Amino acid sequence: MALILRMPLDQSAAAPTALPAALVRAALGVLARGGERVRPRTQDWAAGVIVIDGRSGSGKTSVAGQLSRALTIGGVRGLQLAHLDSWYQGWSGLGTGTRITEGLLAGRRVGYPTWDWPTGRVSGFVGLDRRRPIIIEGAGSLTRESAAGADLRIWLEVGVPDPAMEAAVRKRRALDRDGDGFRPWWDMWAEQEVRHVRDHDPRALADIVLET
Repeated sequence: MALILRMPLDQSAAAPTALPAALVRAALGVLARGGERVRPRTQDWAAGVIVIDGRSGSGKTSVAGQLSRALTIGGVRGLQLAHLDSWYQGWSGLGTGTRITEGLLAGRRVGYPTWDWPTGRVSGFVGLDRRRPIIIEGAGSLTRESAAGADLRIWLEVGVPDPAMEAAVRKRRALDRDGDGFRPWWDMWAEQEVRHVRDHDPRALADIVLET
């Protein structure tokens, strides 16, 4: 059963201590041991892996950045931070982003193709060092296959019980962040997130559920 923690998102830009202490402790336990494997995994990533999933506007990027800073302060060296935004292939590309993530954590990929959003095409390639710890964050990142290649799995959600209110909060946050560039695509992206949640049930795969 997942550990449920609470972090109001208005703290997300504050000092790393704004993160729940239990979350930081869990992440340090995974990463600070220099690659000691915590659970059997499907591939031989030689360092700790953290995956952060959640729907748009749940605070994934803010939490991942803040957690990265906290882990660095806590003594983790060489930490990599990777965002699915870098390899989604356009506004219809959440599923592609998921498959690339699965390939990375199953050992089928050594890096990811970068996506240039203004031109709508692949623009390069970024290699990842499997000897260094990593945080991977983005909607669609947590599936049964990617979970098997991770040491700590985190699901973010807005901590309100009403689904309509939850969606409204996420939409406001996302559009405040990304503005008019995201607005025309919100419904299309949300439909892909719904399919991801339906098909993979990422919340059930999480070790920690963080309400923001």
